[in-house]
Amino acid sequence: MKPAKEMKGSSDLDTTGPNPALLPDAVTAAVSARHPTLNTKPLFKLMVEKKASDLFFTSNAPIKIKIEGQILPVNKQVLSPETVRQTAFAIMSPEQREHFVNEWELDFAVSEPGLGRFRVNVFMQRGFPAMVMRYITIEDPIEFLHTNKRSLVNQREVGLDTKSYSRALRGVVRAAPDVILIGEIRDKEGMEAAINLAGTGHLVLATLHANNCAESLDRIINMFPREQHNQIFLDLSQYLRAIMAQRLVMGRDNRRVAAVEIMINTPHIATLIKKGDVVSIKEAINTSSDKSIQSFDTSLHELYKRGSISLEEALANADSRANLEAKINFG
Repeated sequence: MKPAKEMKGSSDLDTTGPNPALLPDAVTAAVSARHPTLNTKPLFKLMVEKKASDLFFTSNAPIKIKIEGQILPVNKQVLSPETVRQTAFAIMSPEQREHFVNEWELDFAVSEPGLGRFRVNVFMQRGFPAMVMRYITIEDPIEFLHTNKRSLVNQREVGLDTKSYSRALRGVVRAAPDVILIGEIRDKEGMEAAINLAGTGHLVLATLHANNCAESLDRIINMFPREQHNQIFLDLSQYLRAIMAQRLVMGRDNRRVAAVEIMINTPHIATLIKKGDVVSIKEAINTSSDKSIQSFDTSLHELYKRGSISLEEALANADSRANLEAKINFG
């Protein structure tokens, strides 16, 4: 995370550089002693205009916005704990407020007409409330609303349409789906359900946090007790189709671009998965002649050759700096 940079002004919209400023009407609608609730609509509008990924509300600090990976203060107004609390409560339903008061944390989504839907996470930190908003399928919460075009899409949100991930996943087959999108797999129960659903012929798409394809396999395996590892390796060798891993790196235009690693479950990789040889899988990705398989270093090399990123940025994000440097210098 890069340190916050000071804004050039607190009330004028700066359109010449990467540093945004709060819209004037948002300033006038900001905090006062009698009305401590912020008007969030101008802030949502600012996020859309600046293509920001996150908006941060922290007690005893100014509002901050994340643009292209950099966190910047929106203005100099310090938020009181009560302002953060009331601003969060203003966009919650009565049921959501009750949940937050009892549980001290809450995930939900809000819609702003003409701007889109935003994911909201409210939580306690150091005894004070905080809130993060971002852009945004069983999801927690639903982030993207998919319309029915050539497919029929049913979306279920945890807490609104189902009590839990595990309950929804147990009953999902009864809805006769062809494709199942799981917003994020966080635990053994979710991963076990995904593998079982793939084993019954469904296409299952899911996300999890990992640095690369090989580490994704490690994360999957380590969700299960050791005595199940052989069975999970066998299941993955048969049912897994591909893993894609993404890293965002800074482009020459100060906008982030994606470096993507792709692992296709070829017969060779399937054999390695069955053996549980994750180390050799990483090497197989790096040396594969299959054009559909791509390592992070290959992706970084291509981004550098296209002029999208600098040499320093490519090398700083490489899995093997020496190998990438050799590839760039000698082909």
